Amino acid sequence: MDPLVSVIIPNYRHAPYLDERIKSVLDQTYSNIEVIILDDHSPDNSLDVINKYKNDSKVAHIIANEVNSGSTFKQWEKGFALSKGEYIWIAESDDVAESSFLSQLMQGILKNKDIVLAYSSSHIINQDGDKIASSDGLWKKSFVKNGESFVKTYMLGRNHIYNASAVVFKKSVLANIQPIEYSAYKASGDRMFWSLVCLQGNVYYHAEKLNYFRKHNLKVSPKAATQGITMLEDYDIYKKLGKILSLNLVHRILACGYQYGIIKRCPFEEGAKQRVLERWGKEGCFSFVNYLIYRLLLKLMSK
Repeated sequence: MDPLVSVIIPNYRHAPYLDERIKSVLDQTYSNIEVIILDDHSPDNSLDVINKYKNDSKVAHIIANEVNSGSTFKQWEKGFALSKGEYIWIAESDDVAESSFLSQLMQGILKNKDIVLAYSSSHIINQDGDKIASSDGLWKKSFVKNGESFVKTYMLGRNHIYNASAVVFKKSVLANIQPIEYSAYKASGDRMFWSLVCLQGNVYYHAEKLNYFRKHNLKVSPKAATQGITMLEDYDIYKKLGKILSLNLVHRILACGYQYGIIKRCPFEEGAKQRVLERWGKEGCFSFVNYLIYRLLLKLMSK
């Protein structure tokens, strides 16, 4: 039998998207799944939507918090503790997936016993479900890559694992990750989490767009960026990962070059840009010249 996959759906005030999300999970062609739905004390009618599925045979748990936890990572951890699967998919409540998402990723995973994380390319959609962009146009073909190499090249400055909903990972890796290592971050904790997972094995990237990442006005990430929180946390993660990895100049340019471009384009709130520049400016390769080199490196890597 195919390995059991635990699908965790952490929700907070996403009632308008919940039906579509839950149906897209239950309609997966990969059938050996258990579904864990968690509501973090939503102020909307999310629970009314969720409870429509309480008798579905694939729904193993519905847990509703009486008080908001204040952290999506606390919901992740609750789901991890309840999960019985060999693999985990965090299917965020405002996103949606093709019915073949799990089948395609699990097929890739099971070809290589050392794969600890697999993710697909994504469409970006708006609140109405219209496609507005692609999350990662860098790679045109699927690949398997050593996790440490993947982190050094693609995760030090930028989160190439753009959306949790696009990811399936091996549950056993959690034994080697302490929650405080990623949950202390408000904006970039997911990048730290994926990096720590990747460092334990190989990464499988599936180039077909099987995931739909939704952008809408309830997202908190844009505000974290304008306040400078995201870039400051990115720097902290860059330094922490740098202590456990052997980095060369190319890896540093890839990290700093991306951040340089983001910082120059971001509409910061007053005072935030200066704080961010002071932090990233400590790096010797944080400059416009190295930003241009970074762009050239990206083009070369995409071929």
